[in-house]
Amino acid sequence: MSIEVTVRHDDISKSTQDYVNSRAEEIMAEFTRVEHIHVTLNKEHRQFIVHVFAQAKNHIRVEAEEEDENINTAIEGALDKISKQLRKLRDKVQDHKVVMKHVENHRGEEPETV
Repeated sequence: MSIEVTVRHDDISKSTQDYVNSRAEEIMAEFTRVEHIHVTLNKEHRQFIVHVFAQAKNHIRVEAEEEDENINTAIEGALDKISKQLRKLRDKVQDHKVVMKHVENHRGEEPETV
């Protein structure tokens, strides 16, 4: 499990870099299948662009991008988007298995007549 932070066209403080690492570690702790997170911080004119790429087992890849004038808001927005996407994928897999068990239980029964 690795976290990679890349900064382009600007320098960021140590506290901002620590914040990005801690939030990425939280995501990796919540979603144990995530193997790698890459965060790119880019500054163009007066906007900060944060691009986050997460890779998990079973060829799962999600990415998100957020733009804002405040770097902390952009970081938080992009990492929230990644977290939401991973949660949706996890819930989709878990819900699918429950639905399939429900379908298998009803296959042997005859349909009700009205």
